[in-house]
Amino acid sequence: SNKNRLKDSIVDISPRIINKTSKIKCFGKRAFSCAGFSLTNVACGKVEAAILFESYPWDFYPGKIIIEEARGKVTDLKGKEVSFSTRNIIASNSLVHKQILKYVH
Repeated sequence: SNKNRLKDSIVDISPRIINKTSKIKCFGKRAFSCAGFSLTNVACGKVEAAILFESYPWDFYPGKIIIEEARGKVTDLKGKEVSFSTRNIIASNSLVHKQILKYVH
């Protein structure tokens, strides 16, 4: 996706925390319980970002690779590179990444 303003973006948020994300000012929020589906939506531009909590690396690493190949960005909640011990991630089209980090950091 080429949207660069969070307020125009759709963000896919883990169902466990969607009610706790009222501070995130975006066009729309939706929740899926499958990391692979959420990350694929980011990679192909159906949503601008995804915030995943309590995910395992084997759930999100394939999506991370696909998103990065599509010029997107995947980090932990502090904006740092993910590792195999990371459990919470933000994936985005890279254009709205810093804006989302302001809300979750």
